[in-house]
Amino acid sequence: MPYARRKASDTGRTFHRHVATLLRETGVDGDHDMLAHVLLAFTSFEAADYLRKERGVATARLQAAWVDLVRRLTQPKGL
Repeated sequence: MPYARRKASDTGRTFHRHVATLLRETGVDGDHDMLAHVLLAFTSFEAADYLRKERGVATARLQAAWVDLVRRLTQPKGL
């Protein structure tokens, strides 16, 4: 199982902690651990391959969705 292997990796766990820390330091409200999982799930090769090959989603659209998601999550409240 690719996800299990990724989570067993020291690099994968370190990257997850780094993203959670960045979310916390940016002032994002919420469960930083879970938000990091959600953001990183979107960046998995498996998810990208499925969306591109099986669903026909263009790479530019995936990139735009990622940028939109991160901006929405990190945008200060009231803007």
